[in-house]
Amino acid sequence: MTVSRRGFLLGTAQTMAQAIAMGTAANLIPNPSVLAAPSDSRIDVLLDEAVGTISPDLYGYLLENLGTVIYDGIWVGERSKIPNIGGIRKSVIDRLRDIKASVIRWPGGNFADYYDWEDGIGPRARRPRRTNQWTNEMPANAPDGPQRYDPNWFGTPELLQLCRLTGGRAFLSANVRSLTPQSFFRWVEYCNSPPETTTLADARKGDGSRDPHGVRYWSIGNEVWAAGGSLTGAEYAFLYKRFVANVPRYGVDLSLVAAGPPPGWDMQWLHEFLDNCMNTVLPTPIHAVSLHYYATLPLNYMRHGETALDLVARDPIGTVPLDAVQFATKEWYQTLYASIRLNSLIDSYWETIGAHDFRRKIKIAVDEWGAIYKRTPTQNPLNLTGRGVTMRDALAASLTLDILNARSSILTVANYTGLVNQEGGILLADGDKFCTTPVFHVFKMFAGHQGGRALRTLFDVAAISTDETKQPEAVAHLSGSASIRDNQLTLTVTNPHATRSHDARISIRGGQATTASVSTLVHSDLHAQNSFENPDNVAPTVAQLRVNGSSFNYSFPAASVTSFTMSLNAAGS
Repeated sequence: MTVSRRGFLLGTAQTMAQAIAMGTAANLIPNPSVLAAPSDSRIDVLLDEAVGTISPDLYGYLLENLGTVIYDGIWVGERSKIPNIGGIRKSVIDRLRDIKASVIRWPGGNFADYYDWEDGIGPRARRPRRTNQWTNEMPANAPDGPQRYDPNWFGTPELLQLCRLTGGRAFLSANVRSLTPQSFFRWVEYCNSPPETTTLADARKGDGSRDPHGVRYWSIGNEVWAAGGSLTGAEYAFLYKRFVANVPRYGVDLSLVAAGPPPGWDMQWLHEFLDNCMNTVLPTPIHAVSLHYYATLPLNYMRHGETALDLVARDPIGTVPLDAVQFATKEWYQTLYASIRLNSLIDSYWETIGAHDFRRKIKIAVDEWGAIYKRTPTQNPLNLTGRGVTMRDALAASLTLDILNARSSILTVANYTGLVNQEGGILLADGDKFCTTPVFHVFKMFAGHQGGRALRTLFDVAAISTDETKQPEAVAHLSGSASIRDNQLTLTVTNPHATRSHDARISIRGGQATTASVSTLVHSDLHAQNSFENPDNVAPTVAQLRVNGSSFNYSFPAASVTSFTMSLNAAGS
């Protein structure tokens, strides 16, 4: 995220409108395991209609040197009393293993546009100290610690060590704002050149890894339309082509990800970029175009040619960011509806890319997604974007992950913002205190999808009344996705209704279930969150289901996420 849009919209916009009033939600139905009576709603899973493989890379996260994300969140140091492995917080390692660790995008985010990777290699005691570009966002009472003046204790070797310890994969973001193509080539050389072939391979060995890391994903710039240089599509194309020309590959199938356009639905920037990249003598390598989508970001509604100032002048009320933990039912639905709009944005990207790439080689990388709210005061002033993570965030995440599953054939990688202490995150840490958030549980409940074959799944379900949602567009009573791997079916279903359970008949077309379990994330309070004092306030319940056949009835609690795991006696082709 950029300083300009965060600072501007969280400051100026709030002075132009009143804060959104808090509402109270009714109690939710707490028992997710009771089978329901027959219902008109149907969920049909078609085992014989696979629509692609769900890449585990769609379950990644953003890790940016912002506030306490790195120092305190991830890195505590080898001498810390906090349990660690080589300086990396052990609780983070353990929890990432729990959710089948995916792609970790680093060093940003905005921070990548200022970062020199060579500062973060070699003996840690000799690495240079640099001013963190987020220092301007820190409160006056924040101490001059590693969050403000970065000692570079956590660099490329430490990030790759985190990946080794968890089973994750690295996604490195190149600085195109202030470094050169040569610097980028050398970073690739440091990571991927064979042992003892180059000076940088020797440097990597000195940092603890004789063998190459085989880093595949590389982002060429971040949000180049803003803090990454305020570039037009044509200006960025000129820069991009210089960075990707003849990159050394060392036998690795590099996935070079281009930065995408500004927020909103105007694709002119992307058209301009692709047009300038395609009209070249030699092909310009573009594995994917980056899509950043924060569901609650007011900038999503900018029109062609508008600036942030224009947007606020046009819609001062609509540019007031929502509160993270205090919200009415209207704001509950507003956030969830905004989350599913990602589906339409993917369509717009895909159509635009297809107008230039007739062979459909270029994919989409949703390498930042989540929600942005008003900044919440925290006990630690260094935690710049830490905030409460509620059931609303959990359902927004489940709706988004189901979209990623369904569009897996045209997506290549996705990264939730963020891993720890960033825009809420899936993990929270502060000194020796640590807890998971409701979003962590969603990632764990969805882990069975990773590597599975996505299945066509039909939801014959009515929409929630717009009178209830107070939104002009409708939200479906139930939605979800299904996948299969080794005769094990994973079906995830979200009921976004704030107060009502919903019954449905679930049918497995082409096979029968022999055993089944169900995990349900639900709470009696829409605003419920976990804390260091009450880390298990929001956690899923797991139950066995007596399912023996191809169909059964089920009642989905209000405001819930449900994940079924079923063993089948027959699977589709």
